[in-house]
Amino acid sequence: MPKAHTFLKASTRLVTLIVLVLSSSPFEVQALTLSSSSNTVSKALIGTNLLGNMFSPRKSKAAIRVVTYNLLSPNLATPLSYPTLNAENLDPNRRLDTILNKLEQEMSHKRVVLCLQEVSYDWAGSLHTFFSNRGYHMVTGLYGKQFNGYMGVAMAWPTSSFETLNVDISRLSDKRIGGWPQEDPFLEEEEAKPYKNDKPCFNLFSWLLPWRKTSDERPPLDPWDYSKKRFNVLLTATLREKDTDKCFCIGNYHMPCAFYAPQVMTIHSEMAAHHVQSLARRHCIEYNEDCDSVTSLPYIVAGDWNIKPRDAAYNLLTTGTLSIEDPAYPEPAMSARKANQVLMTWEPRISAMRSAYADWKQGQEPDFTNYAAPRCTYEEGGEDFVDTLDYIFLSPEWKVLEISEIATRDQVKGPFPNLADGVKEPSDHVLLAARLELE
Repeated sequence: MPKAHTFLKASTRLVTLIVLVLSSSPFEVQALTLSSSSNTVSKALIGTNLLGNMFSPRKSKAAIRVVTYNLLSPNLATPLSYPTLNAENLDPNRRLDTILNKLEQEMSHKRVVLCLQEVSYDWAGSLHTFFSNRGYHMVTGLYGKQFNGYMGVAMAWPTSSFETLNVDISRLSDKRIGGWPQEDPFLEEEEAKPYKNDKPCFNLFSWLLPWRKTSDERPPLDPWDYSKKRFNVLLTATLREKDTDKCFCIGNYHMPCAFYAPQVMTIHSEMAAHHVQSLARRHCIEYNEDCDSVTSLPYIVAGDWNIKPRDAAYNLLTTGTLSIEDPAYPEPAMSARKANQVLMTWEPRISAMRSAYADWKQGQEPDFTNYAAPRCTYEEGGEDFVDTLDYIFLSPEWKVLEISEIATRDQVKGPFPNLADGVKEPSDHVLLAARLELE
């Protein structure tokens, strides 16, 4: 009888271990193999929460929500900058409260990643507090100047839903593959210097300000030199969705406001996409067990791109190519010290991406994502700026399940900010959100 009892106990323990192994991740299995008694197994069960796994197997598909939102730095939203707007709509405290309410609504979704632009020093602390008290991890990359509140980009995600595998914070122009054109240091420098633009970039519309020189007076802009000197920071997070163990990369970028220099926009668009795609390939090897069958983690690149759907840079991002005949195709970088010497040429090195909104709307982007009335447009007899500048770009693995609908310009009470009841738009940009599924 004692032998039968011992055999029964051993058999029960073996069956328990088999059930645990079948319901566990590789890490948990390793922990269980170290257990040699039923008491240890029970502790392992409780300590690693395997009991829930026995009855709730992991999901095979990861569904997440991605939000991108340009907050409009309070240093740029002043009555001087927006003289036609009601000053109450520009009050930084009222605007921040409304922004936090919008973000909290998005945070009702369990698995959401928030990508923010124009986050200033004055608001960064409040955002850190806001997210931390709600179980979110927030990272920032602030790079601006005093006039714009040292604004930059930020990302946040709930730690209960995502494991943070890696965070990359890069001044993008420092990470360009192949570097930048360089002169031969042994050649004597000519008197002619490359054009240096050191004027502050006043929001999206700065080039139109009246104190700027006219195009006839301005020296030609060198797109290579100008691109190199931009301080814009790209944030990229590599996350593991905890319910499915699926990993992905997500980047957040605010493009330079150089719409007046299409070749600069081309260079920076390609750099942003290339940087995130390179990280996705590298982290596939580090974090993905299935890397033998795939070459890259799925990825997302969101943000305020300062490009319109009909621009060359948009075409580059969504097709991966750009005609060399296009005026936005960067010209070869030429030496200023030696005649006819080519220092560097440009060519695209990125994979095509899909826009979440265009994918959902059969190729159509929103009617607008930015509705603004800056001082400079009215001083020159212009109209409100209304167009699409913000996007959520996707790698092929993502399926768009839903988007946050955006009204047309005729259906809203712009320009923004407008905090009136029934409008409640605290920024000149609207919030974009997409629910995505990763199989």
